Amino acid sequence: MLDMLRNGELSLAPFVLVVQTVLFVIVNLTIAHKYHYSKKVALFASMIPFVNFYITLVYIAIVILNSRKELTK
Repeated sequence: MLDMLRNGELSLAPFVLVVQTVLFVIVNLTIAHKYHYSKKVALFASMIPFVNFYITLVYIAIVILNSRKELTK
């Protein structure tokens, strides 16, 4: 597979898109499981290919803000 990437037989964009999607599925489902959020929403958010990076950052920011609220109580 690496030879196909080097020779140009396999385009880099679809390969990176698949790797990125798998990575964000893992990250979002881990966060949803750890903080008891909806796994369906996390999975849907990670499947949006062009905005999944931003959705993941927002998802992480929500977790950080919620955890800070619990610490101040």
